[in-house]
Amino acid sequence: MHLCGNMIAILPGLIEVGLNVLNPVQPQAMNVRSLSRELGGKCCFNGGVDVQGTLMYGTPDDVRVEVYELTELFGCFTGSYI
Repeated sequence: MHLCGNMIAILPGLIEVGLNVLNPVQPQAMNVRSLSRELGGKCCFNGGVDVQGTLMYGTPDDVRVEVYELTELFGCFTGSYI
C-alpha cells in the first residue's frame, strides 16, 4: 500500500487487516527508529531514503549513510525491507 506522511498511528490496524508492504518509509515524516521498534517484522517496508532532503541536498556519502542506517533498522527482520 502506498501511504504518504506519518501514519504510524493507523499502521497496526492496517497490518491487522492484511497490509503486508508499506511504501514509502518517509524519514522526513515519521520516526523510522520508532517504526522499526514498534512494527518491524510485522510487515515489509519499502523505500526510505529521504527524497525531499538527503537525495536532493545530501552528498553521495550522506545517501550511503542513510541507506546503511535504514538497512540496519529494517533489514534485521527476515523479509521486512525492500
